[in-house]
Amino acid sequence: MQRPFVGQFINRRKRYLPELRETLVRNLELRQAADYRPRSVSQAQAERALQRTRRFVEAIRRGGESA
Repeated sequence: MQRPFVGQFINRRKRYLPELRETLVRNLELRQAADYRPRSVSQAQAERALQRTRRFVEAIRRGGESA
């Protein structure tokens, strides 16, 4: 799911800022670590993921404006 979004809307159409490119994959990796690895995810890691997600959702709400 991450690759088609990044390929289509960030790389090809340049509809969303490149900073959003890693959001989906980084959050998925963190979720998998939290679910399946013995070490827990820190509060700081969770807060950073939440900030990334909020930026991503806001960009989607704006319709991909680059500002």
